[in-house]
Amino acid sequence: TFDGSTLTLSGDLTFGNSVAHDIQLQGGKIYGNDTASSTFSIRSTSGNANHSRIEIGASQSSDNGGIHFYTAGSSVAERRITIKGTSGNVGIGSDNPSYELVVSPNDTNESTLQIKAGGNGKESNVYFGAPDDDDVGKISYDHNGDHMKFVVGTVERFRSSISETFFNSTGADTDFRVRSPAQGHLFFVDAGNDQVTIKTSSAQSGAVLTVNGRTHLEQLTLGNNSTLDAGAQATIYKPATNTLAFATAGANERLRIDS
Repeated sequence: TFDGSTLTLSGDLTFGNSVAHDIQLQGGKIYGNDTASSTFSIRSTSGNANHSRIEIGASQSSDNGGIHFYTAGSSVAERRITIKGTSGNVGIGSDNPSYELVVSPNDTNESTLQIKAGGNGKESNVYFGAPDDDDVGKISYDHNGDHMKFVVGTVERFRSSISETFFNSTGADTDFRVRSPAQGHLFFVDAGNDQVTIKTSSAQSGAVLTVNGRTHLEQLTLGNNSTLDAGAQATIYKPATNTLAFATAGANERLRIDS
């Protein structure tokens, strides 16, 4: 029926036969059924179930009002993209996405997501943001030099290239820690104080390396001349060229061996 402004159909509407025809709307709308549970379908051909189609107002796991996109499969069209109506979750290869975006293969193989730079030497980026900060975190692959960068708190903390992996590449003051089940600070780098500790987080005052535990060395070589630390309990040091000295209780030298 047509009331002068609205065309109402109770069945299918077919345009043309073997010749392609266009449908043009000057504004206006196309509606499906009046009931909320009905689905409005647009399909490329009526006589072949293996052709592409779009289902509007579709339901998925009690989530109504979604949109499903189908393309040709082996014998019948297969759903490729799902947009759930209530949650707005999007699934690519996933019929029932539980998160904002789910990407799944249409077979039992691996799932692959590619982020391709627009030009050679440019970056491929993934940003992590919040309502008050769009780019507080980022994982970036820089094709100019081939290196991966990790940004936390808008500052680059870690970078890995084909030749090296390093922290604080841009001068950031970020500590580095390796832990084990028994040791919270199995290996610890205090970036702010330029100190390294093993099996402890408390570095000896003035020490570059502090080890809490037994240390086995095949060889120990002393280089530049050094002075005693009054805060140390015991020290083996090199006070002069070709000289080895032993001290206890701070700056009290007890034994010296010279050339």
